[in-house]
Amino acid sequence: MRPVTQNRILPAREAHALWAESYDRNPNPLLALEERIVEPLLPSLEQKVILDLACGTGRWLRQLLRHGASVGIGLDFSPEMLFEARRKSSIQGNLIQGDCTAMPIRAGAIDFAICSFATSYFADLPGFARELSRVTRRPASLLVADFHPSAHLRGWKRAFHHDQTMVEVRSFQ
Repeated sequence: MRPVTQNRILPAREAHALWAESYDRNPNPLLALEERIVEPLLPSLEQKVILDLACGTGRWLRQLLRHGASVGIGLDFSPEMLFEARRKSSIQGNLIQGDCTAMPIRAGAIDFAICSFATSYFADLPGFARELSRVTRRPASLLVADFHPSAHLRGWKRAFHHDQTMVEVRSFQ
């Protein structure tokens, strides 16, 4: 690994544009831990319409479709992350570029939604919650996972290497 010569803090949109190309290539132990914890919590997805919010490169979307979902949709604001997701043949036609606080999805269309490590990027968390409520049908299952606020207090950062720079993704506590 090359030595880091500078640090930068970037807004989520700019950071993810830089991160997209290497996101799947560099193992992330936090994501692996999350998968081990979340996998047993998943409800039956047979014949369900699922939504992966802030889907990035489609990590959860692929897994949820393998669990039997009839339709899977991935939504992300980053065209660069979606470009990488489209390289995965199992999800390439199921991706939408959009904002999680103004989802281009019909009301009551979703049976199960997941949002993994993204809510702290949303400046309007109540707006996200309203939109999530609008697009899910009753009853729906939701799974939202993110950094605990105490992780921020302990100095945990969302960061990655890009060239010779350590890039930290700006987030909200």
